Amino acid sequence: MHDLRSFLDELARQDDLLRLTQEINLNYAAAVFSATSKAVLFEHPAGYDAALAGSVCATRSKIGLALNVPERELLPTLRQRLETLPEPVLLRDGPVKAQRYVGAEVDLTALPIHLQHEKDGGPYISASMDITKNEAGGHNLGLRRLMVVDERHTTIDLRAPSDLRNAYRRALARGETLDIAFAIGMHPAYSLACLLKTPARDAYRLLAGLSPDRLELVPCDTVDLLVPAQAEYVLEGTLSPAGYTEVEGPFGEFLGSYGRAGLNPLVEIKAITHREQPIFQTMTISGRNLATTETGQLGSLRSEHLLWEILQRAIDQPVNVYCPPSTSSLGAVAAIKPTNSGDGKNALLALLATNVKFAVVVDDDVDIFNPAEVHWAITTRSQPDRDLIVVQDGRSIPLDPSLPAAQPPFFTAKLGIDATKSASLPPARFETPEPPFHELLREGLEVFLAAAGREEPERIAPETLRAEMLRLLDAGPCTYFDLLKPFARVPHQQLLRTVADLTSGGRLKRTADGRLSRR
Repeated sequence: MHDLRSFLDELARQDDLLRLTQEINLNYAAAVFSATSKAVLFEHPAGYDAALAGSVCATRSKIGLALNVPERELLPTLRQRLETLPEPVLLRDGPVKAQRYVGAEVDLTALPIHLQHEKDGGPYISASMDITKNEAGGHNLGLRRLMVVDERHTTIDLRAPSDLRNAYRRALARGETLDIAFAIGMHPAYSLACLLKTPARDAYRLLAGLSPDRLELVPCDTVDLLVPAQAEYVLEGTLSPAGYTEVEGPFGEFLGSYGRAGLNPLVEIKAITHREQPIFQTMTISGRNLATTETGQLGSLRSEHLLWEILQRAIDQPVNVYCPPSTSSLGAVAAIKPTNSGDGKNALLALLATNVKFAVVVDDDVDIFNPAEVHWAITTRSQPDRDLIVVQDGRSIPLDPSLPAAQPPFFTAKLGIDATKSASLPPARFETPEPPFHELLREGLEVFLAAAGREEPERIAPETLRAEMLRLLDAGPCTYFDLLKPFARVPHQQLLRTVADLTSGGRLKRTADGRLSRR
């Protein structure tokens, strides 16, 4: 089980995959993903030759399945596997090289890339692992979104501090392009590995450490990089030496709110390779239920890994730590075995020294994965005048929607609650059994999908669609969704290609707030 296909098969055996066999217009894709906590496989997106998979690791149980451990043992398993980082295996060829498109053959609109949120600046690739070289000659890996600009270009979000942003800035200083590749459609363990940091010279060793099988790499065709042989797609390209020139966004961000449009670099895609009968992958980001999004789940485990390292240095006996996905990693609950007076508050201070904004520390007899037990500990084991810590002007992230729209640096107040029991409390407590966990599809989802699958697509001539979109823009700038809304029954690919053609043909431009307008 070392690629996306085998993992989807395992999800199906666990009854955790919604497999859609009928043709469905991808204009409906976002609604389907938001309606279920299951992974979803569109076997026949209307107008495309590839399948589309999403929400592959959108619950903690799915990540547990990917690592083959119970979901409550993810953090200790992760720590154990990162103790040994094997070398990947280099191959001359692999499944991802089955089909190749180079230069003028490259067409991003042939990929089933859908609009995720109504106010997004456009469709974007959200499950791409970006691959570059680091200063030591090894590989640096990350997960970043790519907004489709036209058939051969995307933008890439490089505003936040990262190793890739540093590498790009060094290339800009030299006036050079930066080689980059994007692997799409992989085993969930690889996505998790991209978010972690280790001292390894080559980040591929981290992937090899978490892979359920040996990690196999193959060379790219047009850039000097290695990519996973079992990926579904690889996009090869270069980052423009022109700098931050392209308006990108806004997007539905991982905190459950929209970010702002801003300037980012342009990526030129020089080649696309993919497997036979490929499965394109998308990641669910933001939305009303953050606990069943992939950014919520992967970000949660990434933060737990970081916080565990910090807790180990702060107190003698940390037991476990959990970042509820609904808090977007700004909240944390830690269980400890106090051995010294003040351990609860020391643990809190350690947690609040990171990006965590709200933290609770409890004893190890409290189930930190059960909100009811955590709430019980807060109300029965803490006193507000004694056990609350408020930190002023703490470290924050710019995307926090509670912050005023101001220039950096960004500061936030932070709250910690020490809910560990004192010596005066009785030692015993009532034991409450864990309630059963139910995952239910939204009522009527099957009916909706059946109707959507039977709906006859609207036929409209390409030149008519172009003219109608330009007419809409005569009234002023529009969001991408505004352009698509009047044509909900038109095949998704025709809409995507029309906007891409108008952009590459110089008829459209982006305003500073990310909307489209006529040139």
